[in-house]
Amino acid sequence: MGSPMSRESLVDIELERAFIGHVLRRPSDLRHVSKTPSAGDFATGEHRSIWSVVLDLDADEIPAGFEVVSAELRRRAAPKAAAACDRMAESAHAQDPRMVSALCDRIGELAEHRRVVERLHRALVSAQSAGSAAEARTLAEASIVDHDDATGFTTMGEEARKCVDEARSGDDSALASTTGIQSLDATLGGGLKRGHMTIVCARPGMGKSAFASSIGSECVFRGGSAAVFSLEMTKRDWVRRTVQSLSKATAHELGLTNGDHTQACVDAAVAGLEDAGSRYVIEDQAGMTVEDIASLCRNQKRRHGLDVVVVDYAQLAKTGKRTASREREVAEISQGLLAIAKSLDCSMIAVTQLNRSLESRNNRRPLLSDLRDSGQLEQDAHEVIALYRHSRYEPMKTVALRNVVELHVIKSRSTAPTDPTSPLLATFRGETMGWRETPGEQSSAYMMEVLS
Repeated sequence: MGSPMSRESLVDIELERAFIGHVLRRPSDLRHVSKTPSAGDFATGEHRSIWSVVLDLDADEIPAGFEVVSAELRRRAAPKAAAACDRMAESAHAQDPRMVSALCDRIGELAEHRRVVERLHRALVSAQSAGSAAEARTLAEASIVDHDDATGFTTMGEEARKCVDEARSGDDSALASTTGIQSLDATLGGGLKRGHMTIVCARPGMGKSAFASSIGSECVFRGGSAAVFSLEMTKRDWVRRTVQSLSKATAHELGLTNGDHTQACVDAAVAGLEDAGSRYVIEDQAGMTVEDIASLCRNQKRRHGLDVVVVDYAQLAKTGKRTASREREVAEISQGLLAIAKSLDCSMIAVTQLNRSLESRNNRRPLLSDLRDSGQLEQDAHEVIALYRHSRYEPMKTVALRNVVELHVIKSRSTAPTDPTSPLLATFRGETMGWRETPGEQSSAYMMEVLS
């Protein structure tokens, strides 16, 4: 009897290199294959990263040549994959189109073979752990049934190796986007994580929607993809604010046509958004259900990738179900948004309102218990970032400090929350919708005036 077939025997790295190398040499030949492989069909992380870029470029009808793909990988902070692409460019050569189709079919066959072996392995483990023959048969059959691999187990060892390899190579695939505020990114362990739901909350007028918008823009202009669901304001209002934030122009200055510096900044912001194209999208349909949001996100992920989703604000979404109470409805919304983040491997930013009751306290800085309508939001969130603007409640002696906003990370599952007496500080100019780091000297002055 022969030895059991291992996963390694079902991996052909040279075949994958030959196929990818040919497609990057002659991108138009991708049209000749019978079934385009998915990124998951490739055996190595570098090949999966390269092929993800190829698929994204193909969806945008951009020829996926070596230089374009390598540049995009570097924009996505994937230097190991970019180096593999560069090495491929030195040795790759064009194949006969019929051979390319055969290589493609073989990649798909090997990928499916690996999945079958993995299902059989799960069946064996399940059967061995059963308490009876009948239970063993049931568990084994359930493991063998063909299903989406996303619902199956991954071994701890496999995931551990992947995490360490990514950390050593600098390809942190768990990071969806930075926030643009360095101190906040450091507190969050690098930025917003894939599969996480981050709540951005505040009372009205603190700048929470503009803050979420700035994170979406930060993601896109670093080469990622973001989708915004504006359930409160119109898409025109949201986009106008985005242009203001990017150009640092006031609402009045958007209409200037006298050729000055401000007009040039506005034109540059619009051009940047146009260049982003389908990687930065918005929907403002009123009364959208969580199921509607999930459907649109799945389509965006498939066609253009999806790193960050912004829902503003979350309590305005619907569930499509009858619920006994408002609290139960918001709980359904919260669980639905978290499911989108996990299933699509993206970062979900849920913008929420805080209860009015906090304004009756002497210290109006937000607490977790101030989240409006449901404790489920607190339970589901991986991070909760609460915004507080002292000048909304108390006069500030120093004019330059009136735009300072305290960022309180009041919950974080992966890092320590911030000290309530030592918040992170950022500056928000409401007239331009712009966020920036608060300079060190202003931070010290603010702490002296407000928190001393």
